[in-house]
Amino acid sequence: IIPETFQLSHLPHYSIGGSIHLVTNNQIGYTTPQHLARSSRYCTDFAKVVNCPVIHVNGQCPQEIAQAVQLSCEYRDLFRKDIVVDLVCFRKHGHNELDDPTFTQPSMYKKVQEFYQQEQHADKELDDKIQAFRKHLEEQFASADAYQPKAPHLERQWSDIIQARLTRSQWNTGLDQNLLKYIGAKSVAVPEDFHVHSTIARSHVQKRQQRIEAGTGLDWSTAEALAFGSLLLQGYNIRISGQDVGRGTFSQRHGMLVNQKDDDVYIPLNAMDSKQGFLEICNSILSEEAVLGFDYGFSIHDPKNLVIWEAQFGDFFNGAQIIIDTYISGGELKFLTQSGIVMLLPHGMDGAGPEHSSCHIERFLQMTDSKEDGIDGDDVNMQVVNPTTPAQYFHLLRRQMIRNFRKPLIVAGPKILLRHPDCVSSLAEMGDGTHFLPVLTDNIAKTKINPEKVRRVLFTSGKHYYTLNDEREKRKRDDVAIVRLEELCPFPAEELRQEMKKYKNAKEFIWCQEEHRNQGAWVFVKSRFENIVGIHLKYAGRDVLGTPAVAIGEVHQQECGQILKLAFD
Repeated sequence: IIPETFQLSHLPHYSIGGSIHLVTNNQIGYTTPQHLARSSRYCTDFAKVVNCPVIHVNGQCPQEIAQAVQLSCEYRDLFRKDIVVDLVCFRKHGHNELDDPTFTQPSMYKKVQEFYQQEQHADKELDDKIQAFRKHLEEQFASADAYQPKAPHLERQWSDIIQARLTRSQWNTGLDQNLLKYIGAKSVAVPEDFHVHSTIARSHVQKRQQRIEAGTGLDWSTAEALAFGSLLLQGYNIRISGQDVGRGTFSQRHGMLVNQKDDDVYIPLNAMDSKQGFLEICNSILSEEAVLGFDYGFSIHDPKNLVIWEAQFGDFFNGAQIIIDTYISGGELKFLTQSGIVMLLPHGMDGAGPEHSSCHIERFLQMTDSKEDGIDGDDVNMQVVNPTTPAQYFHLLRRQMIRNFRKPLIVAGPKILLRHPDCVSSLAEMGDGTHFLPVLTDNIAKTKINPEKVRRVLFTSGKHYYTLNDEREKRKRDDVAIVRLEELCPFPAEELRQEMKKYKNAKEFIWCQEEHRNQGAWVFVKSRFENIVGIHLKYAGRDVLGTPAVAIGEVHQQECGQILKLAFD
């Protein structure tokens, strides 16, 4: 992460005006000697990539350390750039201060021991002062047991935020439809002398204008723009960061437009109102770990900032796994720091092969503290969702800011649904009084579904719903209902119970997913359906596999056909 961070340091959306890097260089890596620890001469040579100055200083000389730190502060304040102070030192008792370093570095620690023997007899007055200071430290350490620390969170800019409750809450995230039309029109409005690319003008600008005017057929990117614009008008700031986020990996967003005459960039949503918030679109370097780490830090600074990190493809998050494990999933539990960061992870078994198919939603579900035998509340450590309509996505983004607490939101986002003809919403679904629905009822089937006739209920999550619905239409099966879990964590037990009351004559209950059996949501939902909802599920999906997807198109299609047979035969 250190080389990636240096690469970020001079970039406009990631520079913080310089950092002072302090290296505690104890000259060994646990027990690994210097000549085996790196290929370069100095451990600070990464800094050379941005011509960052490095000050090497003897860690045993306090005056020299003070001079080096003063110089680094003056440099950083004057030039607003990074600088490194390399404290060349050692640890008296080895790397972890508990073992015997002479096991592996006998020559080095022979010199260390000689150094301390000389120090002990050099100055009795100094030695007495050291002993007195050490005694003071021991006394303070002993008093720590009785110390009652004050929680440092939810103060200053966070004073309007509360701890999430043990119960789940519902928030009105809809808006007046006339306001939504205004935002939709402004999201593609450009100055008269601005030259939009002809393809974007035809396929993006004009089509959005038509859809907004009609109030129907709104696609995914339009719903996102409406959510962004509405939050900006309410005074929130939005930062979306990642690789290709301005255009969007699948050329769907076009949140920033590039003038075809002079390459100038224009962001229409920043020109709606003089008192609005600010939309920052950050096309990042090819980094996941450093960028996601930076964005997480941004998210814990101010609750009025909606911070979004989008992966090019869902599985690209694996390059940032340390940030997810250490901070996003457990930051609030460990440090009391709330974060409303949103991770957008394009997901779907579309035949792209092992490396561009799955966002490994099972990993995120495993990292949640959702209860397997109890009712989840808003207090889960993070939310995991797999929305299937633009309106649902709209409400999720707005809910992140509107409610009075912050939780990370993991979104298994769409790829083919971005332009799927059935994956559209209306302004009415985002109108005042509407909200996010954790469970979606069976409401888009062309074949009329009579709940009294339903004998089989298919439960699913994500884009697989549209595949199942198409197959049901082909088979003209009016005895099969399909229920979507839009939110997996917190687990929507009560909504599922209410939904099941419609299908009193159902005899078969099946979880159907496109992911392999050891992946996707199956392992997570199975126990919760049985323990909390009282439903024993059968499984319809791919068999277990050690990779997210097969690499042969013919095999992929065979798997798709087998899933549908399991679901409907």
